[in-house]
Amino acid sequence: MSQSSYDTHPGWGTSYPANPTMDPPAAYPPAPSTPVPYPTAAPAPMNPLAMASLMTGVFGLSLVAVALGHVALVMIKRNQERGTAVAVVGLVLGYLQLVLIAVVMVLAAMDGAF
Repeated sequence: MSQSSYDTHPGWGTSYPANPTMDPPAAYPPAPSTPVPYPTAAPAPMNPLAMASLMTGVFGLSLVAVALGHVALVMIKRNQERGTAVAVVGLVLGYLQLVLIAVVMVLAAMDGAF
């Protein structure tokens, strides 16, 4: 029995190609190489008073830092802005400077400098 280009499937009597040359049909198109990004909303703006509170706290203007920090927190909550952590850091720096000033004044008063 010679081997032809078609092999008979045992028990069925139908012929099938022994070596198909056609590729199977593609069910889906090929996947893109990079994912398509979904449109996102722009981030909320940073509150400028929060940044001003931080800067004045860094430069030693304690009362200004405290005032700007509190106003910034109110504005951030009202306007849904970013900058809560920045305003809080400005507040902490401002209050720490006020405490330091108070401690220095008490120590100076106890020493008789005033």
